Amino acid sequence: MKRLIIILPLLALLSSGVDAQKSWTLNDCISYALQNNIQLKRQELEVNASQKDYRQGIMEFTPSITSGAQHTFVSGREFNQYSLSFEDYNNQEGYFYATASLDLFKGFSNWNGMRALKYELESAKAATESLKNDITINVSVGYLQVLYAMEAKVLAEKQAQVAQIQSEKAAMQFELGSLSQGQMVEVKAQYLMRKSELTNASNSLNLSVLDLKQMLEIPDSVEFIIDSTPLQIENLAAGVSVSSIYEEALAVQPVIRKAELDIKAANKRLNQLYGALSPSLSVGYQISSGYNQSAGYKVSDTEWVFYPDYTYGEQIKDFLNQRVYFNLTVPIFQKYNRITRIGKGKINLLDAKFAKEQVEKGLLKKVEQAHADSKASWDKYLASKESVAAFTEVFEETRKKFELGMVSAIDFGLAQSNLVKAEGDLLHAKYSYVLRTKILDFYRGVPISI
Repeated sequence: MKRLIIILPLLALLSSGVDAQKSWTLNDCISYALQNNIQLKRQELEVNASQKDYRQGIMEFTPSITSGAQHTFVSGREFNQYSLSFEDYNNQEGYFYATASLDLFKGFSNWNGMRALKYELESAKAATESLKNDITINVSVGYLQVLYAMEAKVLAEKQAQVAQIQSEKAAMQFELGSLSQGQMVEVKAQYLMRKSELTNASNSLNLSVLDLKQMLEIPDSVEFIIDSTPLQIENLAAGVSVSSIYEEALAVQPVIRKAELDIKAANKRLNQLYGALSPSLSVGYQISSGYNQSAGYKVSDTEWVFYPDYTYGEQIKDFLNQRVYFNLTVPIFQKYNRITRIGKGKINLLDAKFAKEQVEKGLLKKVEQAHADSKASWDKYLASKESVAAFTEVFEETRKKFELGMVSAIDFGLAQSNLVKAEGDLLHAKYSYVLRTKILDFYRGVPISI
């Protein structure tokens, strides 16, 4: 098993929380991305906000209770109509109350609003799952790109070693006089070309690793070990039709479930708006009392009792009153606001239906494209295997003839280049096929694994 190791300072390792000895599999990368992705965390906050909204929708069925109290200090002058003069006036008074009200009927607006919030909450959860799917696919593509780059580098190293051996042999043959200088230089140029390709492969590998680490939001200074278990390839998609894959995808993909929930939510919102056209009925209860320093009561024709003999406590008992009331509201004309809102609600419902249709067509397009790419990659893989076998045989025969001086260095270089291209095509077809089949399986609800 090969391992790609990027060295980092120990301090950066410790601060990052990444295990220095850990060998990262694809499942490890996906799990880490799902735990640390900022966009996913923000989406989860939206789910939490939707949960709060839904809870508030349920609470709309409960009574509304308010209470209040007030104490007033009055100081000034007032006109006494009996003495026909202004007199100083000082007084204190206060009151308190408690009120409760409950909606009995509002055209089922509260019920439809609560159901809409429930669907919107489920839609937010489905959006979270859809985002997790997108992250999983992106990480899988990045991971396979690293594995491809690693194998491409190994292949380039092997090709460079073969070219180096041939270059050294050509130099010896030139010294012995069995090879011309032009042929020797041509073979050496082939070796230098292979070295350049090795450098490019090494750079591509480093960039692929960097892209994957950025996707996982791991600092570039942190050590990152990829577990590069050799891929086993077989015709996994054989006999599986596009229609069957699409039907399974429709049943399991959260993006489809989200679109369906959005339609249900929009329908309930429209029903809620219709409910606003109907009369509403509510019941209420209120209890209140008060007190006043100037309040008093007559005990005889010539005797009155005032504060402080008439205490606040006695006044509160005397002035206590309760009432139960019913409130009926009938909307007649409100500047066409509710009709306009209903019209916009219909538009929102129609838009949600179009959005679902668009999502379904987009999913079908992705399935068809992945299926076609998978089949094309498999055919290319089989053809590339045959090409590699054939060009390997041609290269070996050409190498033997070149060493005997029976073919030119140009023919030898061409045979080597054909083999290098065939091996590169085979490697690309292999990883392209694996990626497409894994994506197809993922659309069907099968977790991606290597």
